Amino acid sequence: MGELKQSYVNLLSTYQAAIASFGFVLILTIMLGFFASFSIVHNQLAVMIPSKYSCESLPDTDVTDADSTYSSEKITDGLLRRRSFPVLNVHEEGFYDQVEEYNYSKAIDPTGDSQYSASYDDDTDIFPKDDLDAVPAGPTKYFEAPPYIGEPNSTSCACEKQNALLKVFMYDLPQEFHFGMIEPMESNEQVWPKNLTHLASYPRGIYEQHSPEYWLTLDLLTNSEVEVFHDLRSLKRENPCGAFRVKNESEADVLFVPFFSSLSYNKYRMREANVELQKKLVRFLQRTQSWKKSEGRDHIILMHHPNSLHWARQQLKNAVFIVADFGRFPGSIANLDKDIVAPYQHLIPSLENDDFEDPFSSYEARKILLFFQGALFRKKGGVIRRRLYQILKNETKVVFKSGHADIQGVEGATIGMRSSKFCLHLAGDTPSSNRLFDAISSHCIPVIISERLELPYESIIDYTEFCIFVKYGDALKAGFIVDLLQKIGKQEWSILWKNLRSVQKHFEYHFPSQRDDAVQMIWKSVFQKLPRIRQSLHRSQRYVKSQTYLVR
Repeated sequence: MGELKQSYVNLLSTYQAAIASFGFVLILTIMLGFFASFSIVHNQLAVMIPSKYSCESLPDTDVTDADSTYSSEKITDGLLRRRSFPVLNVHEEGFYDQVEEYNYSKAIDPTGDSQYSASYDDDTDIFPKDDLDAVPAGPTKYFEAPPYIGEPNSTSCACEKQNALLKVFMYDLPQEFHFGMIEPMESNEQVWPKNLTHLASYPRGIYEQHSPEYWLTLDLLTNSEVEVFHDLRSLKRENPCGAFRVKNESEADVLFVPFFSSLSYNKYRMREANVELQKKLVRFLQRTQSWKKSEGRDHIILMHHPNSLHWARQQLKNAVFIVADFGRFPGSIANLDKDIVAPYQHLIPSLENDDFEDPFSSYEARKILLFFQGALFRKKGGVIRRRLYQILKNETKVVFKSGHADIQGVEGATIGMRSSKFCLHLAGDTPSSNRLFDAISSHCIPVIISERLELPYESIIDYTEFCIFVKYGDALKAGFIVDLLQKIGKQEWSILWKNLRSVQKHFEYHFPSQRDDAVQMIWKSVFQKLPRIRQSLHRSQRYVKSQTYLVR
């Protein structure tokens, strides 16, 4: 009887345990179902309502105003929409090494009101004789709100500290180091512009090619813990959030120095004003605790024009420089291990009407095999230009023209690139030139013949997928280049062309910045340098702490 009772108790315990387990499973299933439903609803709401973390639902905008030069092109195969804007992005005339005569009143102000005109080549003074301190940019041009700038209370995609690739501290340098060089502000105490709608654009013409300093600074001003622009909330955009400006430098990965060094060189050249600004900058930085602690190793400084920062570069050599190339810098000051190569702002406008779906039609339409326009007489590495001219000048499918041209000649260069299958990139006074990026914007396959050339973000991009590289020795063999290019058939050229189109966005500067454009690619390049920066910082501190024990 006792055994029967015990069996009953055991059976009852098992039954109760089963009931409890079933109840737990049931509750768990209901909870999982609830969270799954909530997630689906949340995702649907995220698509319908843009939040600070999701910009997917921003309306696509096309411009139909016949008088506007805004353009938009939908690139297929999953690529992002690319837009070009007349004031900040597209320049209707390009330059190649030397321009015999450039009339700013035509290029900058079609009404002819500008008083600026200049005749120059690379080595002459290009500034108006009546006002040597003026940047020859014609009348002040302001940023014109693109079509997706919304109303004051419209939703804006915010970039937040926690979801940024880089956290950047930017010094509040006086306006004379940056935007004040373009246009003085309301008061000397004002550091930054107040409104997007009255933002003076970077000077146009040949200066524009060295404008990364402008685009990167603008990107930090619009992604900041401290709101700078009063009308920032009106900016509707897909915010890639490559870099975010923090107000506490202890939170920063790097420290950004907003000195428009290329503009300073172009505006003042070798005159005292340029040197004085550099001296002020060095004094300011060397007095900060951040610089003293790191000796500048975690500082980002732009030195894109090869002649910029000529006085200060030795004192600032530990910093991470953003350059166009390393042609005029000793390795102890600038090198690929420490520094970053940024693309030029191309001067020929981006080619919009090129049939991406049918590369064969583009191949057939481009009747010129190889195109080059530029100065034939250059210094140092540019000697190859004269030698190649002698080799190629009589080739029937090659256009190899002197770079001395007026505006009509420059327009001819634009047409020439767009009519050619391949475009030559040759060394000039420096290993790089804007010609490479003009070729990319013209969908012309670059043929690169330049020793010591370093390319932007080559750790991310494989240039052999859309460029042809030729060694100096091979290029100088009679018939070698033409024979090589003629052996690249329609199918192979089409692959190169498609690849070029797919990476074109990486070489376009925009404001607001767009996903994977030049600004974002530069931030990615900075991000890749972080391990090297941290290693350099740690190595520099090896003996510092030991010394602190001695003073106790």
